Amino acid sequence: SDAKKDCCCEYAPTSIPAFTAKVNGTDFICNSPLGLIIFNTDLQIKAYASNYDMTLWLDDFSNKGVGTYILGDGFDDGSGHIQLSLAPYTNYQTNTSPNTGTITFTKFDKTNKVVSGTFSFQALDMSTSATISITTGVFSNISY
Repeated sequence: SDAKKDCCCEYAPTSIPAFTAKVNGTDFICNSPLGLIIFNTDLQIKAYASNYDMTLWLDDFSNKGVGTYILGDGFDDGSGHIQLSLAPYTNYQTNTSPNTGTITFTKFDKTNKVVSGTFSFQALDMSTSATISITTGVFSNISY
């Protein structure tokens, strides 16, 4: 065969943690996200990039697995919520309707304590009522 194999373009799976999204259309990239267990029941995924820090908070993660979850007022409804902080001192949250979103776990490995998935949401600045849009969110190989 005359076909040549382009070996530099082959897919090689990676286990390096990653976290990306678009914040009002602007790239948010974190190469060192953290997974944490809070209160022995809740899973947090924290990411930091330039002027932002973002926390995905899933309540009672031990009862969850691969699937899609609504993120709203996780303080009361048992689902979870997202907080986005924009320096300096602006906090956006998915704590009020319609400022909600979804988080989809494509990998939820409780044995090895690793999660991967996607997310998107609208969040509200509680002090100014300004909203922010987070789209095409992806997190991969986050250890907790």
